Amino acid sequence: RSELLRVTGRHVVIRGIRFRFAANHAQQAMAVFSGAHGVIEDCVFERANGVGAGFRAEGIQVRRCSFLENGQLGFSANRAHQLILSDCLVRGNNTKNFDRGWEAGGNKLVLCRGVVIERSQFVENRGLGVWFDIGNEASTVRHCLFADNEDAGLFYEISFGLHAHDNVFVGNGLVADKSSWGA
Repeated sequence: RSELLRVTGRHVVIRGIRFRFAANHAQQAMAVFSGAHGVIEDCVFERANGVGAGFRAEGIQVRRCSFLENGQLGFSANRAHQLILSDCLVRGNNTKNFDRGWEAGGNKLVLCRGVVIERSQFVENRGLGVWFDIGNEASTVRHCLFADNEDAGLFYEISFGLHAHDNVFVGNGLVADKSSWGA
């Protein structure tokens, strides 16, 4: 199946589910969360062909989730205002070697306001660790680890008002391809 779950209801809580092996295309999420104020806790999104999870509504909280070895991205966010991502692991994504200048690696956030990413790890992604791309505003990244991503650990592009503090960056941007973002 290309999509394993689609949540459209508001205030839905999803807890403790492992999602894996979706036959989804690029830019398509295996699990889509488009209901406002949802909570996703203790879930694993792994080995999708395309994107592990997609956040498409305001006020979503993601806690203690893992996004592992997905073909294109661990997760994507589009107009996910006030998204809070806490205590998560985003590791080893872009296993299908998608074009890094287009969309590949740990994740990509587009047109999101007030995002908070905290106490999370972005490691060993084949591309960027975190990519805020176009139209993001007033985001915070704090107390995170960005390690051994092949491109930049954190990339903030065509956006306004990032407050990144108390993070650790080590071993990022060491891919052999000099045309890669942040290398």
